[in-house]
Amino acid sequence: MALPVLAATATPASAADAAATPQLFEIVLSDGTVLRADVYKPTGPGSYPVLLVRTPYSKSSFFSMPEGITTLERMIADGFAVVFQDVRGTGASDGQFVPLLNEREDGAATLTALLQQPWCDGRISTLGSSYLGFTQFAMTVEAGAPVRDSVYINTAPDAYTGWYYSPGGAFSVENSDRYAFAVGAGAARTAGDLARAEYLNAIATKESDRLRDGGRHTADVLAVEAPWFTDIVEHRLRDEYWQEISYADDFDQVTAGGLHIGGWFDFFSRSAVSAYTALRQGAASAAAREGQYLVMGPWTHNDTSGVYEAHDFGAGASAASLGLENLISSFLTRQGNTEALPRATWFLMGADEWRTSTEFPPPGTLAAPLFLAPAVDDSGARLAPQAAITGSSVLVPFDVANPVSTRGGRLLSIGDTWTDAGPTDQRVLEARDDVVSFTTEMFETATEVVGALQAVVYVSTHLPDTDVAVVVTDVAPDGTSRLLCEGIGRLSLRDGVDHEAPVDAEQIHRLVIDLGVTANAFAPGHQLRINVAGSNFPNYELNPALADGHQPGAFTVHTGGSWASHVLVPVAPSS
Repeated sequence: MALPVLAATATPASAADAAATPQLFEIVLSDGTVLRADVYKPTGPGSYPVLLVRTPYSKSSFFSMPEGITTLERMIADGFAVVFQDVRGTGASDGQFVPLLNEREDGAATLTALLQQPWCDGRISTLGSSYLGFTQFAMTVEAGAPVRDSVYINTAPDAYTGWYYSPGGAFSVENSDRYAFAVGAGAARTAGDLARAEYLNAIATKESDRLRDGGRHTADVLAVEAPWFTDIVEHRLRDEYWQEISYADDFDQVTAGGLHIGGWFDFFSRSAVSAYTALRQGAASAAAREGQYLVMGPWTHNDTSGVYEAHDFGAGASAASLGLENLISSFLTRQGNTEALPRATWFLMGADEWRTSTEFPPPGTLAAPLFLAPAVDDSGARLAPQAAITGSSVLVPFDVANPVSTRGGRLLSIGDTWTDAGPTDQRVLEARDDVVSFTTEMFETATEVVGALQAVVYVSTHLPDTDVAVVVTDVAPDGTSRLLCEGIGRLSLRDGVDHEAPVDAEQIHRLVIDLGVTANAFAPGHQLRINVAGSNFPNYELNPALADGHQPGAFTVHTGGSWASHVLVPVAPSS
C-alpha cells in the first residue's frame, strides 16, 4: 500500500506568540497537594480543545523528546490550548515523586479540573513520550475518562513486562538503572545541587562504575538517590505491587482513540505493538477500537533519525522524512475523517522503505516455525523448516564471571560505545565459545518477516536455575550479522512471571521466550540467525540464583524428536 504524503502546515505568527506566553494553572488535590501547570492558549477569546501533557521532567522543558515528533507551536496552530503539568513531586508541583504510584488519581483530578475551566470546550486529548505515555494510560483506563484521543510515544501500559523486567522475568539492569539515575539527577538539579546531579549522571554513563560487581553496587546508591527503586528491585515477581500500577488489565475501560508510536530499537517496541493490538481488539467501544493507529520506525528511545554507527537505513527512515508531525496532527484533528490516516505505518528494514497496512502485522501473515538442529559439518548449527525425526541436543556453556555482553538492541542508552541501542553487528559475540549460532540456508527469494517472534526451547540443566538469551539477526553475504530483536527467558519462571517453579535436573523443561517485534526484508542470499547464550548483560541482569557463586555452568537445548526446539517467525504474505 502506498504511503500518503501529508503536507506540512506552516506555523502562523499568532501561534508562536501564544507559545511564548504561558499562564500558570494550579490544581489542589484532595490531600492538599498542589499540582502546577503551564497553559499555552491560541490568541483570541473563546474556548478550545485541550491537549494535556503530564510530565516528571519539568513542564518548562517538555521538548526533550526525540526530534521530529511535534512542536508546541504546531499544537497551538492546530487550535489546542496546551497544558504542560509537572506530576506530583517534580518540577514546580508539590509532594513526593514515586513513579506511577499516584498517576491514576492525580490524572483523574486534573481532567476534572480542566473541564471546569472556561477556556476548555470539553474536548481533551493527551500526548507524551516514555513516562509521559504512562501518565496517559493512567488516565484513559479509568471508566468514563473524558479523554478523546491519546498519542502514546515510546511507552508501555505495563511497567513490569514493558519496562523494568523482561516478559520472561529478568530484571533489565541497563534500562532500569539508567532511568533511576536520571530521575535522581533531575531531583538533585531541581533542588539546586548541581554537583550531585553531575555525579549521578557520570555514574549512569560510565560502565566501569555502574557495572562493577555485576551492576549490583548501584542498588546502594539508588536507595538514597531514588528510594522508590528499592521496591522495583525487591518485587522480582509480577505480584500485587505491579498489578496496582499496571494499566493493561483495564483496557476494556478505554473509550479514547490512540496513536501508538514506537521504534524497532526502543525498549518499549513490543509494548507499542501489543498496546495497539489489545486496544484494537478490546477497548470499551467500537469507536475506541476503530480509533487505534500504529507507527513503527527504525528508531531508538531517543533518536528518530534511523542512522547508526553500525548501519544507516537511509535518508527516508527519519521521523521528519516520514512527516510524523503531520501524522500526529492529522490524528488529533481528524474529527472522524480517517481517510488520510493509515491504520498501520511501519518501516521495513532490509528494503529500507515505509509500508502501510490495514492491520499489523499485515493480514495473511503466518507464524512459520524454524527448527533448531545441531551442526553436521563446518557450516555450524542450523535453523531448518522441518524438525529432525530423531532427537539431539546442543550444550550452551556460560560463566557469570565473564557474561556475554550486550551489543546493541532495544536499549535506553545512547553514547555508550558498546551498549548503544540499535542494529549492531553481532560477529564479535558470535565468535565466543559460549554463544551458539543457529542459521538458516540462504534465502532464494526476498522474505519479509513482520511482527512478533517467539522461541520455544526445550531445556535441561543441573543448575538451580538458568537464563536463556536469544538474539535474532539478519546475516548478509559478507558475514555482517545485523541485530533485529532479542529476548530472554528464565527457566524458573517458565510457567509465569508471578511465581517460581522448581527446576528439576532430571527433566526437560519447555521455555517460551518473547523475542519482541520487528519488520525486516531478508534479501536473496541473506540468512536468518539466532544466537543462544546464557546471558545478555547489562541489558538484563545475571541470574541471581547463579551470580553469587560465580561458577561456570551450562544448559542443554534439546532439538528434534519429541523436544523440537524452534523459533516462530511471522512471514508476511508478500513473501
